[in-house]
Amino acid sequence: MTLSDLLTIFGIILAIIALISEKNREFIFLKFSRKNIFLLMILVLYIHFLISFDWFLKVFPLLSFFDCSNCPSSNGWAYILTITTLIWLLWKINKAIFPLDNREKLLNYYENQILKGNFSFLADLIEIYHIDQVVEYIKTVKNIKISNPTGLWHFENEEFVIKVSNVYPYFFTRIISEMDNQEVKDADFTNLFLKTLIVTKNKQFFNEIRNNQNLVEFNTYSIEKQRPILYSLFNNIKVAELNEVWRAVGEQAILEMEVEAKKSFSPLREANREQDEDTIWSYRIQNAIWFFDIMVRQAIKGGITHHMWLFYYWHFTKAILKNIPNINNYEPESAIPSRNHELLESIISKSCDWIYVVIKSKKNAISKSITTCMGKCVYEIAISNKLSDKTKHYLIDWQWETIITLWDDNVADEILEKVVNDYFEALSKPIMGLDFYSIKKNKYTRIMNLLYEKRDTPKFTSTLEKERVIKFKKEVIDTLNQ
Repeated sequence: MTLSDLLTIFGIILAIIALISEKNREFIFLKFSRKNIFLLMILVLYIHFLISFDWFLKVFPLLSFFDCSNCPSSNGWAYILTITTLIWLLWKINKAIFPLDNREKLLNYYENQILKGNFSFLADLIEIYHIDQVVEYIKTVKNIKISNPTGLWHFENEEFVIKVSNVYPYFFTRIISEMDNQEVKDADFTNLFLKTLIVTKNKQFFNEIRNNQNLVEFNTYSIEKQRPILYSLFNNIKVAELNEVWRAVGEQAILEMEVEAKKSFSPLREANREQDEDTIWSYRIQNAIWFFDIMVRQAIKGGITHHMWLFYYWHFTKAILKNIPNINNYEPESAIPSRNHELLESIISKSCDWIYVVIKSKKNAISKSITTCMGKCVYEIAISNKLSDKTKHYLIDWQWETIITLWDDNVADEILEKVVNDYFEALSKPIMGLDFYSIKKNKYTRIMNLLYEKRDTPKFTSTLEKERVIKFKKEVIDTLNQ
């Protein structure tokens, strides 16, 4: 290797550095501490020495002590050292962590990227160089406010969270998955993340919800790593409970329906025959219904005692009813004539499925909350002026028959009967206080009487089912008719 070869290499390196953008060039320099730069200077000088060794040997004969006949020549050593230095430089730039000496400079650099709006670039840097450290820190220190030898990182910059969540929704998932205890929970951050995803109708988030339909043990959904967002929230259901993940999803879904109800035209109001099959999946409310379904099933399976605000289903029902027109051209013989009606059907169906999960898992910690919510949904459907009696009967009868026919040989009678008794109590007193005044009560009572009169008597063949029908008549129908 000659001096001209070395100069050529350095010339190429300098040309590459000159072509790199300013933000990347500054970032590269931050990978090197003062010690690293000093070491690099020593290496360059030493390589120059090796290339010029023959000249130095003539001037300083004592250097012949280092000459070895069976070893590479000085030029050979210069080549080896140059290649080694280049490999070290590449490793340092691409893989090495930032030196402690540059911590403050690095933080200032990151803050400048936020001010300049380079959110994607900053997210990439953190993903490559810091995310493992952040996750490990959370596991060890159990604190989301991070100040460690590799730098300071926290989630107080809302603009960063919003911008990155929408463009790169998987960025925060590993961090959220570790927020499973009181010390490290951060409900505000988690809900800002979810709010961003549902407000922007993030494609990855909506696809995860839509495609997560594989049932496993106890009729719960399979929570797989292939769906990082749902996995981070529900693989350990404590994450969802402690960080109140229902807030952002539920509130934004209701807000969407309130806005939709004010529009002169809404695709959700149109008859099914006029709708594209995928129309409903473009709405937050549909995805929220499925999101809550996944969450509640996991909560039951995990033995969570908190109701997880499953009562959002009640609020969803009220919001959906607001978007159904008083005057419409729906087919009178159709129980489910529009997408709005499909949404109501989905709420009824999934709340019934929760009961099956309770029975199969033998975990009834939140069964009372489920039946209470079911009763409130029935109440809203029954008193609505926007639904036909056919629709009301179809939806309520679906739920009612689920409870009447509820049975499992492997489940203790007391669990089954508790569910049944709680449901009947919820139907007899769906709304407490002043809201249950005479006009609404009369509407509700009429529909419940219709439900009982039109019951499919031949369907209930077992003694237990017949007893439950009689009990329903006594505890619900007779109570309402007083």
